[in-house]
Amino acid sequence: MLPVLECADVTDKDGGRHYWVFSVNLRDGRFEVLDSSRTLDNIELMNTASTIAGAVRQLWRKHYPKFSIEHFQIIDIDVPKQLGK
Repeated sequence: MLPVLECADVTDKDGGRHYWVFSVNLRDGRFEVLDSSRTLDNIELMNTASTIAGAVRQLWRKHYPKFSIEHFQIIDIDVPKQLGK
């Protein structure tokens, strides 16, 4: 599991930050996104998750060449959503 901190506005020192989780689920063969305010329908979330998945795949190929994760898809995990977001 990787906690991801996204900043809506990097110049805003007091706010605009949002955490979500990216997980590699080896048992079920997938990448999972857990976000309390968005789903993968959000293009920014999907782009960031895809970038992380690509980096994980690249590192995996280098360090674990006998087991491929190239086929892993990115999926949403249904978690309770924040109100007012």
